[in-house]
Amino acid sequence: MPQERYETLADSVERSLRDCICAWHQWLSTQVGDRDTWQSVPWWSKKTVDRLDGYWEDIDRYRKSGNIAWLDSLAIVIDRIRMTIPEGDNMPSMDVIYDKLSEVLNE
Repeated sequence: MPQERYETLADSVERSLRDCICAWHQWLSTQVGDRDTWQSVPWWSKKTVDRLDGYWEDIDRYRKSGNIAWLDSLAIVIDRIRMTIPEGDNMPSMDVIYDKLSEVLNE
């Protein structure tokens, strides 16, 4: 894959990842208001931001490497989170970033 195309795709994934992390921060902040509500939040959802932040912190290093393996790894993490979210729950959707990663990885 040409470097210029890789950079364009990485920019797109980076934006989607940033939006996803913001949505999770916002959702978690709404859950903190009441002690009972916070205790009812599944433990794995409280760790979601930490899991995604790891990719966000290292995104420049990943991009400079030119290796798209980090996108595969991120797609696996996103897919696991998507599969864990209960149907009809009000948690943030992971569909946008998952669709973006699928598009990039299928190119």
